[in-house]
Amino acid sequence: MTLLDLDPDHRNSMARNIQTVITGLVLAAVVWVGQTVSDSRVEIAYLRERIDQFSRRMDELAADRYRAAEAQRDFALRDQLLQRLEQRVSRLEENLEHHNRPEGGKR
Repeated sequence: MTLLDLDPDHRNSMARNIQTVITGLVLAAVVWVGQTVSDSRVEIAYLRERIDQFSRRMDELAADRYRAAEAQRDFALRDQLLQRLEQRVSRLEENLEHHNRPEGGKR
């Protein structure tokens, strides 16, 4: 026996029952999707907050780091100071040599 063998009222009744079941399934699927989207939004908001916290913490940690640019600046200052000290020592040695040099039998 097929659906075509049934009388029209019975076929309409079965069709309505099938439509009701399909509508219920579609409604359940829509509710599930809606709940899933809502849960996803909550999770995304939570993850955004965690990312913001991590970003702030990384910024705090990075602020305390000794950077390459700072090291280059410090090395340049050290080199300038070393050069000035070397020049000063050279001048003092020259003055000392000049002072210790006998001039015309003096000393």
